[in-house]
Amino acid sequence: MNSKYDTVISCDPGLSNGAFAIFRNGHTECKAISKLKTISGITTVLKCYKEISDNMIVFIEKTSTLPPSMYKEEPFRVIQMNKLLKHHANLIAILTVLEIPFIEVHSRKWQSYLNLVVKGEGQKDRKNRYKSFAQKCYPELRATLVNSDALCLLQYGRLKLVREPGEILILLRNRN
Repeated sequence: MNSKYDTVISCDPGLSNGAFAIFRNGHTECKAISKLKTISGITTVLKCYKEISDNMIVFIEKTSTLPPSMYKEEPFRVIQMNKLLKHHANLIAILTVLEIPFIEVHSRKWQSYLNLVVKGEGQKDRKNRYKSFAQKCYPELRATLVNSDALCLLQYGRLKLVREPGEILILLRNRN
């Protein structure tokens, strides 16, 4: 797969289970967000990739929340979602300040594009299936439940860059 980008990064912005997947010059690696610990740690990693890349792009999973009434049984989820939304906003701010081009992608969009949607499936089965798909796409890595969404999003991004580069340009222009 070829595109004009020498570095493609995907970001699953989860707080404890989020990860970056990085494809650069034919090699793929993953970094767990929880291991980077802080906003400055994340900034440092992204800054390093920007410095060594001729042309890079980031695909970040867009986060959204359900209305609080949907969490009647689990009110603590509202607090978790607010933390996730704040973290997502911080990641977007980092990318913006570093002037790294990025595209936000709803989870359902990359899942549908990769034919990973199965109706009525439980979360555990779905996550294990994503892990299996990610392992097939990137056999040189050890796909885990922490990095599999990021690897799937990376695959989506790489495919879109090759198959639909015009759409990518439109999305980048419309974001500004």
